[in-house]
Amino acid sequence: MRYLYFNSAANDAAKYPIDSLIDIRYAGTTSLDMFFEGAKGTNSVDKVTLTLSATGKIDSVLKALAGV
Repeated sequence: MRYLYFNSAANDAAKYPIDSLIDIRYAGTTSLDMFFEGAKGTNSVDKVTLTLSATGKIDSVLKALAGV
């Protein structure tokens, strides 16, 4: 199984199975909101906001994620 790993601080990280990705939406010129299925047995959704350091790279990131 393959995962997407997010680390925003020394003690704040999460990983999600790629299969649990539900949706990706534009959240601005340098960010994407990614929605994942919540914990098993719950009816929930987790949102991760991916912030990019360069404007105009969102399409490149989306294409890269599509190839995962």
